[in-house]
Amino acid sequence: MYKYKLRPGYKSSDLLIEFCIKSANDEFIESLYKAISGINVKQLGTTDLWMNDEVLIELESDFGHFEISIDIWDGVFVMSPNNQAVVLKIDEILSKHNKFTKLTVDFDEYK
Repeated sequence: MYKYKLRPGYKSSDLLIEFCIKSANDEFIESLYKAISGINVKQLGTTDLWMNDEVLIELESDFGHFEISIDIWDGVFVMSPNNQAVVLKIDEILSKHNKFTKLTVDFDEYK
C-alpha cells in the first residue's frame, strides 16, 4: 500500500497531496495513474526543474488542471493551487482505492 496525506502547503491554505513512499519508481507512478484514470487524465507536458532537482508533470482531467511534482529524494506531490476541487477529487479516489492509504494529518503542523 502507498501512504499519502491530504494537507495544506506550508504557510498556505491550499491543499495538496503528499505521498509517503520509499521510491517514486515506475510501479508507483503506474499505480497512481491507474487509480486516477477514471477522471480522464491527460499529460500535457513535463518540465525538468534541474535547479530544484525536481520534475513537474502537468496534467489535465475532467476536473481541471493539476500538477505532479517528483523530486530526486522521491518526494511526490499532487498540487493545483488554482483548482482545489481536483485535489479533493483525487483524494476521494485514492481514499477508496485498494493500493492507497490515507494518513491523518494535523493541519496546525503546516502553519
